[in-house]
Amino acid sequence: MVKSIIDSVTDEDVEDYQNDGVVVLRGVFKHWISTLSKGADYNVANPSPAAIIHNEESHKGRFLEDFCN
Repeated sequence: MVKSIIDSVTDEDVEDYQNDGVVVLRGVFKHWISTLSKGADYNVANPSPAAIIHNEESHKGRFLEDFCN
C-alpha cells in the first residue's frame, strides 16, 4: 500500500516549513514520477497552438512554454 502524502509529512516537516519557509520531502512523490513523466512527454509531443518553444542554437535542450494543454 502506498502511503498518502499527508501520512509522509511529519510534524517536524511542518515545523521546519513554518520556521524556514521550505522543507525537503525526499521520496514523497516517487510513486507519481511515472505518471508525471508520461504527462510531460504528451504535452511536449502535443503542444497547443499557443505554445512557445524556445530552442536556441546557443543553448542545449529546449524549453516549452504552454499554458493551454
